Parts: sequence; C-alpha cells; structure tokens
Amino acid sequence: MKRTLFFLAVFASLVFASSGSVRFRQPIDQTVQNGGTADLGIIGPGQTVELTIGTDAGVASALERDKNADWDYFEVIGDLLPIGWSKKDAKIYDNPLTAFVTAAKDAKDGEYYFNVRVRDDYEEVSPLVFRVKVRISRDVLSLSSSPLEQYAGVGTPAVYRLELWNRGSASDVFLVTVSGLPAAWDYSQKVYVPHEGRSSFFFEAGASEPGGYDLEFKAVSLSSDAISATDKSRLVAEATLIQDLKAAANGVLLFPSAQQAVVAILGYLANNFG
Repeated sequence: MKRTLFFLAVFASLVFASSGSVRFRQPIDQTVQNGGTADLGIIGPGQTVELTIGTDAGVASALERDKNADWDYFEVIGDLLPIGWSKKDAKIYDNPLTAFVTAAKDAKDGEYYFNVRVRDDYEEVSPLVFRVKVRISRDVLSLSSSPLEQYAGVGTPAVYRLELWNRGSASDVFLVTVSGLPAAWDYSQKVYVPHEGRSSFFFEAGASEPGGYDLEFKAVSLSSDAISATDKSRLVAEATLIQDLKAAANGVLLFPSAQQAVVAILGYLANNFG
C-alpha cells in the first residue's frame, strides 16, 4: 500500500511538473497553473484587452541542463469565445507573447469566460490550457475638469485642465468634446489612456458672444459609444475694451462729432495694433 501511494505521488509530481505554469504580465500580474483561471478584471463593451505572458514555462528544460523551458506559442481558443467576440493570437516565438481579445460592442454587463492555450515546441513540456475570466462593465471611465469657473474675453478661448481615469483593464482612445456654448465650438481632442491609468491634458473652450455658459465636457470611447463620462464647468465670456473699440470702428452714431473722431482713431489703432 505504501509502495502504491509512493508511485502515485511520484506520478502526480511528474504530471504537475510537465504542465508548467504561465505568468501574466498584462493586464494584471498573476501566475496560473494548468487548469486554473486567470482573472483579467474589467473591460467595457467593444474594448480590446491585451494578454501578455512571459515565455518561462516554470519547469526545467528536458534538453538543456540548468535552464527552464520556454513557451513558444500562445493562442486564444476561438470556438470557445463568447458570441460576437474576436481574437488575435500571439506571434510565434515572440518574447513576451501577446494576444488580444476584443469584446462584442453590444456585450451586456456581466462575467465572461474563454480558454487559452500555451505550447512548447522543442523542450518536451506538455501544452497548458486554462480559463480566462473577464467582466464587462460600462462604468470604467471617469472625467474631471478644473477650474469650476473660468473667465475669458469674447472670442478668446479659456483653458481647462481635464483628467481621464480609465479604471478598466483595456487601454483605449477617447474623443473629448464640449457642449453648452452659443454656437458649435469646433474643437475636440483624442486622448489615449492606458489601462488602470490616468491622462491629464488641457482643453480650450470659447464663446463668440458675452455671457455666462454652463459647459459639459464629454469623453466617449472610440471602441464603443456605450463607454463615456462627463463633467461640468462654467465659462464667463467678457467683452474687453479692445474688443469694444474694434466694434466702434465700424461706426459710432450716438457720440458728438468731436468724441466720434477720438473713438474712431482708437478703433483704428485697436484693429491694426491691438
């Protein structure tokens, strides 16, 4: 009986050793054994998550002493992907090995699973298959703006500081726009934000008429318009003396002739030297 248990233990250790392990580097650092599950965290619908693993198989090479075997190939098992999802396998012999999985644009919030496989072609290490879990959520992005109120001259853009916080496991590019101005403000920015990272940048907003305007900044993912975030601020556009003088140069009807001549000269100077 003891002899049988001994051989079973030896056999089990050999099976475990031959299967090796996989260490994820991106998007979340973790090590997965054969048959285990890797948790990739949260991504939004339509986003692409990057799966990067180290090539070290975690077991000794059968061909070279004092050297670990290397994984040569990393693939996503396509027929087990959720409906509407797509994938791109890693290039063979790359180091590190990187594959990509893109969620369906209409994927509903919730947990999803698919399988991946790593393979060693030369060092007699058995292939390893394990599950990958990812959670879909539309709540992966935040946007903040400052200051709460900004003053600028009419036709002169005010500058705001915006910050995007991507809480998900997929890096993405976001289109940032502003609304609330009296006429369409033809200005937008595309901003790249790494996974679980932040990006700060400056954004211009201006008005062609004096007044106070409630602004709404909005960021929308280029992967899916289901992923967005907004924040509010305020712009006060004020007419300046130079601007008034430029307008006065177009004609002053209510001033006495002597004052009109003075204002006309000031208007000329404002238009040509202001």
